Amino acid sequence: MAETVRVALVTGGANGIGRAVAGRLARDGWRVVAADRQEARPDHPAVRGVRADVSDEAAVAALLDGVRRREGRLDALVSNAGFMIRKPLRELALAEWNAVLGTNLTATFLLA
Repeated sequence: MAETVRVALVTGGANGIGRAVAGRLARDGWRVVAADRQEARPDHPAVRGVRADVSDEAAVAALLDGVRRREGRLDALVSNAGFMIRKPLRELALAEWNAVLGTNLTATFLLA
């Protein structure tokens, strides 16, 4: 019987920790979907890069639908997308605050 390939979704997968996690999972035999607002250029053939803003409900729905259609399953989620804006609170606009919360918190809620 053929072994089933496990599938992982890694958000924030275009750079840094997310890119490293996606590469490690791929090297360990996983099929990986690396989602990011930036274009991901995977360095492993088992990683498929997808542009998606995971703070947006419709984008998350489309992302998960794409995983369902292309990979046929989802076994693991690495909700790694996140960023911060380094400035004093009094200079932080509400839109900036909401963008950080959307990516760092709401995205995990939407994906789970």
